[in-house]
Amino acid sequence: MLEHCVSILKLCHTLTENLSSVSLNSVNPQLNKAMLTATHRIMPQFDDVIRAMATAQVDLRLLEARLSSLVTACWALTVPFLLACPKSAGNLGSIQKNIDVNSEYRGRKFT
Repeated sequence: MLEHCVSILKLCHTLTENLSSVSLNSVNPQLNKAMLTATHRIMPQFDDVIRAMATAQVDLRLLEARLSSLVTACWALTVPFLLACPKSAGNLGSIQKNIDVNSEYRGRKFT
């Protein structure tokens, strides 16, 4: 399971890197606020996953919950970018798909 966690962390990092390179000319203030709010949620979720993985005795239920929160935060960040810049959907969509694939573990989905 830790292998899947590391993959999800790497993919979330790749996703945020790609989002930071999206060129946004003029963004609706409401959409901008949604992007800022979602952006501020990513790092605490990322840190929670790292802390859950770093314990001596990993609680799988807690780790699954933390991963689910991180994946949800990534989706919440991606959606406003897709609305603001639909042409970036292909690249971002493939990263999100890889996150979904790695979110599956023993027939269960973290999200």
